[in-house]
Amino acid sequence: ESKCHASPRMARQKQYLVDPDHVQTSELRLTEQDAASNCTDNNPMCRICFGEQEDEESSPLISPCKCSGSMKFVHLKCLRQWLGRNENKRVAQNVTTYTWKAFHCELCKEKLEDHYTHKKSKH
Repeated sequence: ESKCHASPRMARQKQYLVDPDHVQTSELRLTEQDAASNCTDNNPMCRICFGEQEDEESSPLISPCKCSGSMKFVHLKCLRQWLGRNENKRVAQNVTTYTWKAFHCELCKEKLEDHYTHKKSKH
């Protein structure tokens, strides 16, 4: 099974990208090129931390905008860090709803939805 691993250069950028006060479009574009050249498998990975699917229940890989290719997916926890202080969380039985003020994707410029609901898998 093939895995994507971040290069030392990408690891340094990883810390920079998850800081919500310092995310810049030029940095994201640079890491998109690096990720494409360093990952040849078809496993989706997070465009912020370069990780693959983790715990689907607490931090699923989601596609919150129109970006595609290596920039399509982001872990919910990485998106939450990026959105920072403008988030509200509401938990009701088996549904958690996250709400935040209007934000736009820095790459495709699409407005991010004001909520994301993740239903827990039934076992």
